[in-house]
Amino acid sequence: MYGNDYAIVMPRADKSLRKHLMDAGGALPLEECVKVLTDVVTALADLEGDSCTAI
Repeated sequence: MYGNDYAIVMPRADKSLRKHLMDAGGALPLEECVKVLTDVVTALADLEGDSCTAI
């Protein structure tokens, strides 16, 4: 916690998701979308203390 607020600390990405999407022509293949969303869901589940198994 930072004061009364929560802070998420994570490693800095090599590039932003926006840049990654632009480099891919505006859309990602389904397999890569699932990977990105799985990472997001896992991080959010960790905030609640739940575990999430990747697909």
